[in-house]
Amino acid sequence: MKGHRLPANWVGDIHAAVSEGLSEEQARWQEKKFRDYWHAKSGKQALKVDWSATWRNWYRREIERLRENQERLCALSSGSNTVPHSTQEDGLYRNLINYQAK
Repeated sequence: MKGHRLPANWVGDIHAAVSEGLSEEQARWQEKKFRDYWHAKSGKQALKVDWSATWRNWYRREIERLRENQERLCALSSGSNTVPHSTQEDGLYRNLINYQAK
């Protein structure tokens, strides 16, 4: 099968993204980002066989990212030591939470 570029009139399935965990506003924002990203992309990487599957993977990665960030912030704000804090980014999160708590 040969891939093709994202059609100019492509519309993402917002309902599917919402049913898996995004708010409607988040889903619409991700749809805009998706469309802009793939319309701007060039070369073989911009060709896909199944744009619906590509969209599902896109919003599922966003849901995973949001959950990971929420878990990290909850762990940091509760003072839990269950999450290792070895990276510079984790230190920045800790400082932000400690600053907000003051």
